[in-house]
Amino acid sequence: MTLCHFDADTHISGITVELYTADVYQDTSCLHLPDRYGKREVSSVHCGFHSASTCKSRVAQRVQELAAQGYQPITDSDQDMCPQPRL
Repeated sequence: MTLCHFDADTHISGITVELYTADVYQDTSCLHLPDRYGKREVSSVHCGFHSASTCKSRVAQRVQELAAQGYQPITDSDQDMCPQPRL
């Protein structure tokens, strides 16, 4: 339950920031293959055409709401920190 990626997308109506986590899939067969991960969108924040600081504060507020539900935030890095290998 760790947020592992933020993705900002630009649309006609403005910017939307998507927040992702990763689900682990374990092989319970006799093969015991390595774990695989599925990146899953948890939430998104629509910022419109507001300033970067306004958008950042809206995203921070959403992260706080998700933290209250048990999700752990990541750093401000825009890197994809979700575990590998992916499904």
